[in-house]
Amino acid sequence: MIIIFALMEHAYNDMFGENIWTQEIGGRPVKEIVKEELLENMIREKLIMAYVDKSGYEPSEEEIKEAFDNFKEVLETDEETKSFYEEMSFGDDFIKNQIKSQFYAEEFNNMIREDIKQDEEKLNALYETETVLVSASHILVNDDATMALVQENLTQAKICRAGNRVFSRSCQCLKWWQSGILPTWEDGTRI
Repeated sequence: MIIIFALMEHAYNDMFGENIWTQEIGGRPVKEIVKEELLENMIREKLIMAYVDKSGYEPSEEEIKEAFDNFKEVLETDEETKSFYEEMSFGDDFIKNQIKSQFYAEEFNNMIREDIKQDEEKLNALYETETVLVSASHILVNDDATMALVQENLTQAKICRAGNRVFSRSCQCLKWWQSGILPTWEDGTRI
C-alpha cells in the first residue's frame, strides 16, 4: 500500500500542489480521504481479479511483456516520471503486476459489457411482451407526428388513461375516460 500511495501522492502533488495534504474536505484531511479511497480501490482490485480468475482468464506473458516494453519506451521520454520511479525503487516486477492488474480490469469490463448486452436483449424481449403501467399527468412530445401517434394509441386503447393513471392494455377505462365517468375501485380509489 505504501508504494501505491507514493504513486498517488506524486500524482496529487502534480495536479494540486504539495499543500493539498494539509487541506480538509468535510472536516477530514485529504490525506486520510485518499488513503481510505486507496484501500477501497485495492480491495476492489483484488475482488475483480478473483472474479475474473474464476472465468479462467489469464493474460499471456506476451501481452504483459508487450505492455511492459511500451511502458518502458514511454518512461524513457518522461524524465520526471523516470526519476520518480528510480527514486521509489519501483522494480520491473511491481510494474508488471500493475500491468497485469490493468489486463484483469479490462477483462472485467468486457465481462460486464457482455452481461449488460445479454440483459438488454432480455429487457427488449420483455418490453415487447409485457404490459407496462405508467402513471402520468402529461404526455410531452417533440413534434406533431408523435402527438398524432399518441392520440391514435389513446383512441385505439393501446394506451388507456383514467384519472392520473395510464394503462397500456385495452380496457373499459377508455370508454369511462371519454365519457368523463371515472369508476371507483373496491378500495375506494379512483381509476
